[in-house]
Amino acid sequence: MKRIVYFLAVAVLAVVFTGCGGMFNKPDYTAADLSGTWVEEYTLCYWVYSLEKDDSGDNYWGKTWDESDDVFETDLEWHGNGWFKWNIANNKLTQLHVMEIGSALVPKTYTVTSCNETTLVLKDTYGNQTTYKKVK
Repeated sequence: MKRIVYFLAVAVLAVVFTGCGGMFNKPDYTAADLSGTWVEEYTLCYWVYSLEKDDSGDNYWGKTWDESDDVFETDLEWHGNGWFKWNIANNKLTQLHVMEIGSALVPKTYTVTSCNETTLVLKDTYGNQTTYKKVK
């Protein structure tokens, strides 16, 4: 009798953990999912996620500018201020912002909570959520 109870308990646990596996899986976003030009909702702040690799081959290049501050894409110097390196693993987006002086890289990490053909939603490490719309 003990064996039957033990077997049933193991069988039930196997079914429960298999059935709930989706709860613990993180979405697996790729660089291709993020590539393109995005504008932050209700602003003129643009973000470009390029599929161009940096010299290390570990990161991609991106750039950002805010037209409400009279900064335009044409104002950005090649791989200078306004540029960042980025990579994504599962749903973790890491941006390494290039500082003009000293070539320092300032990291920022986000959780991608949603990404499709038209909308990107990021949550920062403080829990602030931002929505972007794809423009191209």
